Amino acid sequence: MPRIEVIVDREGGLHADFSGFPGTACEEESQNLERALRALGLPVKVRSRVEKSPAQTAAECRLDDTGTGPAAAGAVGAGPPGGRRP
Repeated sequence: MPRIEVIVDREGGLHADFSGFPGTACEEESQNLERALRALGLPVKVRSRVEKSPAQTAAECRLDDTGTGPAAAGAVGAGPPGGRRP
């Protein structure tokens, strides 16, 4: 099942991890998220995008469909590097 996990740091920076989206669906959802945040009056400036490899995306989709993958367990994008949350 596709999912988006969003983390906002103490300085207002935003990190979004899109898991389990086939093809270009993650790009479409990223644009939808940006539009929704702007509609709420939040300034959005994309500083970088990191595309996942086709193999990684396929693995996320396959694992999520079984209910036993990293996203089902809450591991994919579960937090910032180092495991610390703001």
